[in-house]
Amino acid sequence: MGKYASNERKRFRGAERACTIGENGNVTMCYNGDCKLCEALREGFRPYLDLKRRTGYHGTRLGPGLYSTYDTSKAAKYAINKVPSNVNALMLCRVVLGNSYVTENEMPYLQQPPPGFDSVYARPGPRSQFNTDERVVYTSRAMRPAYLIIY
Repeated sequence: MGKYASNERKRFRGAERACTIGENGNVTMCYNGDCKLCEALREGFRPYLDLKRRTGYHGTRLGPGLYSTYDTSKAAKYAINKVPSNVNALMLCRVVLGNSYVTENEMPYLQQPPPGFDSVYARPGPRSQFNTDERVVYTSRAMRPAYLIIY
């Protein structure tokens, strides 16, 4: 990110949950390696971003970055319960977008934003390859969980 990047926004992000955090008053984060939700709450998104860069884990329509959206339905697609549960969990994250590069086309080859930009904005529209808004940052320092939403 550039030296003066800001433009912080709150955006939704789903993550795999492999524990019972949020159920029956449970507020204890687990250490299950499959629980990407607790990992993000404990450590931020660096472990997830490293995994994604190594393996292509979870789609990379705009390259291996950290994706977020204002659309809760889009985020909920990634809020997968790996254990039986009657509740789901989403994170509302603080995301520093800085200067966003706008695209309506998939760019899976991106490893970082184009020069002069801090993030990528997938703008939905009639000619766009994106149906919903997505923002991508390529450094874990640009995104942190702020709220855990149980529904």
